[in-house]
Amino acid sequence: MKFLIIILFIVKISEIICESVDPIDTEYYQNVVLNKTLKQDIEATRNGRIVGGSPAVLGQFDYFVIVYGENRRYLCGGTLIKADWVLTAGHCLYGFNNVEVHFGIVNRLASPERSLKIEDNSHLIVHENFDSKELWNDIALIYLEKMSISWLESSSIGFIEPTPLVGDLTNQIATICGFGKTSDASGASYNLNYIKIPVMEYEKCEVYYYLDENNICVSTKTGESPCNGDSGGGVVITTEDDQRFLIGIVSFGTSLCEIKYPVVLTKLSNYIDWMDEKFEYFKNPTTTTATTATTTTTTKASSTTPTTGTFEDDTTTAATTTISTKSISSTTPNSGVAMFSSRQVAFVIVTILISIGM
Repeated sequence: MKFLIIILFIVKISEIICESVDPIDTEYYQNVVLNKTLKQDIEATRNGRIVGGSPAVLGQFDYFVIVYGENRRYLCGGTLIKADWVLTAGHCLYGFNNVEVHFGIVNRLASPERSLKIEDNSHLIVHENFDSKELWNDIALIYLEKMSISWLESSSIGFIEPTPLVGDLTNQIATICGFGKTSDASGASYNLNYIKIPVMEYEKCEVYYYLDENNICVSTKTGESPCNGDSGGGVVITTEDDQRFLIGIVSFGTSLCEIKYPVVLTKLSNYIDWMDEKFEYFKNPTTTTATTATTTTTTKASSTTPTTGTFEDDTTTAATTTISTKSISSTTPNSGVAMFSSRQVAFVIVTILISIGM
C-alpha cells in the first residue's frame, strides 16, 4: 500500500511539472509557446530573417534594394530584376498602398544613389493566391513606371533576372544579403551584410515546416542565417565562371535566428510565367488582359497565425518587421520545451525507484 501511494504521488508531481509543456499538445506549443517567443524575443518584423554574415561593399550586390513603408518604416529587402521592376516577398507589400524603394546603398544612414516613391497601389502587385496566414505564394512585384535602362548607367546599380533553373539544387551555395538582425538580441542592421549557405534537401526541411512545391530551403547549420529584416531579399547562386542565378526570395523561418533551423524561400522557377504575364500587361496595358494566376496552391491545416510587431531603430528612422511562420511539424525539436510527457517521466522515475530496491 505504501508503495502504491508513493507511485501515485510521483505520478501526480510529474503531471504538475510537465502539464504545460507536453509536446503531444502541438497546438499549445504552436499557439502559446512559439507565439510568446515571437512577441517577447522579436517585437520585430514584417520580415523574415543576417546572422554571422560579412559586410558588403558598394556595388557588390548591385541588384539589392530596400523597401520602405510609410514614414520611412523599414519593411524588407528586394531585388531589381529589370530596369523597371523590383521583386520582393508577398508579405512585404501585403496591406500597403505605397512604398519607397532605395537603390545603391550599403548603409541605411547614408543617402541612396537613387530612390523612388511608388504611390499608385496598382503598381504593388502581390500574387493573386498569396495567403497571408500560411505564406503560400509569397511573391510580389513593384512596377517602377517610366523607368528605363538609362537610369542605371554611370551608377553602382544593376539588375539580375530570375532564372528558371531545373534539377536538384541541393548543396548549391546560395548568397543572401540584407539589413536584417545580426543576432537574436539586436535590432535591424544599418549595414548591408551577406552570407553564403547551402540549399537544403527538401525532405529534411519538411521535418520543420509545412511546405509545398513552391518552396525551397537553405540550411543554417553553419551558424550563419538570414534573420528578421531580411525577408524579400533575393537568393542567388553563383557558378564557377561567375554567372549569377536568382533562384529564390527569403520568405520565412523561426522567430529565433541562432537556433540553426532552416529558412524557407519562395522558389522562383515556379513563377516565371506569372512574372512574364505581369511584365507584358504593364508593357501593353490597353491591349493585354491580365489573367488569373495559375500557380498551384496547396492548402494545409495550420493552427498558427503569423505574429506582427514593430520595433524602432535608435535613430529617427523606424524599422518595421514581421516574423511569419507556418505550422511546425510535431516532429520539430522543441527548443527549451520538455520532450517527454508526464506519463513518460513518471514511468522513468518509478522504474528507477524499483531498480534501487525501494
